[in-house]
Amino acid sequence: MKKILLIDGTYIAYRSFFAIRNFQTTSGEPTNAVFGFVSTLLKLLKEFPDCSFAVAFDVKAPTFRHQMLEQYKITRKPMPDALSAQIPVIKEVVKGFGITIYERAGYEADDILATIATRLVGAGMDVLLVTGDKDAFQLLSENVEILNPATWEITNTKSFIEKFSFPHTASVDYLALVGDVSDNIPGVPGIGEKTALKLISQFSSIESLYERIDEVEPVSVRKKLVAGKDLALLSKQLVILKKDVPGISEQDICPPKPDLSAIESIFQRLEFRKFLGQTKELFGISTEDDEMLALGQVVIPFSEILSEQDRFRPLCEDPKILKTGSGLKEK
Repeated sequence: MKKILLIDGTYIAYRSFFAIRNFQTTSGEPTNAVFGFVSTLLKLLKEFPDCSFAVAFDVKAPTFRHQMLEQYKITRKPMPDALSAQIPVIKEVVKGFGITIYERAGYEADDILATIATRLVGAGMDVLLVTGDKDAFQLLSENVEILNPATWEITNTKSFIEKFSFPHTASVDYLALVGDVSDNIPGVPGIGEKTALKLISQFSSIESLYERIDEVEPVSVRKKLVAGKDLALLSKQLVILKKDVPGISEQDICPPKPDLSAIESIFQRLEFRKFLGQTKELFGISTEDDEMLALGQVVIPFSEILSEQDRFRPLCEDPKILKTGSGLKEK
């Protein structure tokens, strides 16, 4: 059965922005986040052909979690302006590939993906979540796997147990103890990953842990848990993803239907020369007629040079720049 890929667009945008530095067009427009996003998307399209795709994004607005905890995400720095400016461009690329975009005020991308994944699994479909957020582990099942775009590692229910020594259903309890700095999930002060792993492996859940709190050893850990009980219970509620986000229809998800004209225009504007050829190859579109010209160390499609003659004329007329190509004709 073909998988349906549900992508956390906000996560990939953030990761790309901070992983790729000093990347911009000749006019100075920052493109690092877009470049990383497109690179990831093309890799997914190549490795999962004929599958259906959807991308979810956060919306810049308070969510229901802010109502539960006023400090929620307050420690996270605002989205950098250079990244914020690239989000609309990323969405433009996604639309150019004919991929459905989901976003909903009051909810995070994770909640949208959880809602869609739950409905798809209910319909007997297989889902691959593309995200590096730890809270997504709670969505694992026989029909749901997670691909981390940072490592390209796929996690399923079996590999999760092998790594953490407890089932994925207890992942929310684990995160409730250790917290999540990036999302300002408080957790229990003084409880680290090793201690949390041991506690969840022994007690299975936060509720069971506190019902049997007298069994916790050493006493120092027990005292920390008692002092942080309210934070632990609140943290668990913050970590649990919503599976009933309103106004979301999974019926809109379908295989990519790229608009090559739109994609070519975007990539030329962003100076992503190599991505257009990769896109055409992915969708079986011949590139044999597009002659290539090397201007020094830069290889550019001849069609691009013809369409932007004013831009490339100085390079073409510079006698110091070596020009080589294949099948070049007088034009």
